[in-house]
Amino acid sequence: MRPRTPALACLIGIVFASPAPAQTELWAQMTAEDLASAKALISANHPAAVPGYDSEFETALNGGYSSAMQLAAQVRSYDGYRAVLQRYAAGFGDRHISSKAVLEIPQRWPGFMVALGEDWRVTSSIDKDGPQPGSQLIGCDGVAPLELAERRLRPTMSNWNIAAQRKRFSWRLLVDEADPFVTVPKRCTFSSDARERFDHVLNWRSISPSELNAQTRVAVARPKPDVSLSAFEDGWWIRLGTLVDDARPVVEEVVRRSAELRGGRFVVVDLRGNGGGASIYSERIAEVLYGEQRTATVLKKIAAGPDATTWRVSPGNLETLEQYVSRFSRELGPDDRLVHEMKRSQAAVAEALRDAAAVATVPHQVAVKKKQHEARGPTPLVILFTDRFCFSSCLMATDLFRALGALHVGEETDQNTHYTEVRSITLPSGLSTFATLQAIDRSHALRIGPFTPTIVYSGRLDEDAAVRAWVSERVLARPKL
Repeated sequence: MRPRTPALACLIGIVFASPAPAQTELWAQMTAEDLASAKALISANHPAAVPGYDSEFETALNGGYSSAMQLAAQVRSYDGYRAVLQRYAAGFGDRHISSKAVLEIPQRWPGFMVALGEDWRVTSSIDKDGPQPGSQLIGCDGVAPLELAERRLRPTMSNWNIAAQRKRFSWRLLVDEADPFVTVPKRCTFSSDARERFDHVLNWRSISPSELNAQTRVAVARPKPDVSLSAFEDGWWIRLGTLVDDARPVVEEVVRRSAELRGGRFVVVDLRGNGGGASIYSERIAEVLYGEQRTATVLKKIAAGPDATTWRVSPGNLETLEQYVSRFSRELGPDDRLVHEMKRSQAAVAEALRDAAAVATVPHQVAVKKKQHEARGPTPLVILFTDRFCFSSCLMATDLFRALGALHVGEETDQNTHYTEVRSITLPSGLSTFATLQAIDRSHALRIGPFTPTIVYSGRLDEDAAVRAWVSERVLARPKL
């Protein structure tokens, strides 16, 4: 991190001392400094930044930087600073690459919120004189909702073309985030339940962060990241709302009760709200339900490349691996196969760093196991439930279960790239972080997903009882099942 200039240090003092960040040309300088640091982070640590590997990524890295620098010259406030960094991060087309600001900004809304489902609808309202929940948004200022969203939301979204992302972030359409590079609408047209159209002049007002979060939860309906195993009718329900370490106890319970699960008529693997984590957890559940040999065979079949990881070689990435080895050794034990993989990657990156190589590729070692007795009897019907929040390792889990023959239901998933291992830094100003990726999963294609379910669910995702009733009535009750 470069030392701050006296002018920037002075401005930072003003920002943290004042309830409202100052309007000054120094913001342009700060934005340019932090942009340069973000570009340097990506250039030195992301594997796609190696010249000649990924032309689209190079365009985002360099062309996107030039465009962001042009905007930076216009910045006169914290709001503009934040917006420019978000645009640069979004240009890489991967939500793992992101910029998060440390200060909250004043936000406004018109007293109601809209979101995209089958169409654009009001999800909640505190404005008695405005459109009520259920009203359909027809357009604003003569512009259709989707075009308005493209103007207002697309610049800070990583992949506008993915339906899951459009739905996930649609709540921002009528929220004023103080982005100086977009305008807020003044008048919108709605259709009531009686199909009568009416116009409404937007009365923009402040909304607190806590109230905004509450309104967003209603609009987005993201389920809680619960993890559990429970009996359901004559089968089982595995709630796997995350693949981080919280999932481990449930995965271990699934392993212990494997005979009971395979004895049921079906098993639901419920990934609602799952934003990723470690794919090893979903693989172990697949091994219980389908057997180790079949799972390994399918993993090889769906692989788009060698079973290996390529790390970008840099001091920062080596430090990440050292931290991984220390953490996983402590949490999983020194003999865990993940710990051995991390140690091999650490050694390979360290050697490549000494040799001044750009990347280090580490083939995965297949663990030597005693012969396993595959569970006898038929495999129960496996029902995979996904939603718009399925991202990162959740997409790998979806790919695996679909290839194993699971019946995919729910909503279409998000999309991911085969770049992995997120690491973020604090930018020189101290006002934002910026995240990079450090490695490539060689066994997957460049783009993973989106995955479209066979049976589509259109209800609220956060209503667990309704989801289970839908699975019972629309999925389990089908004649072929």
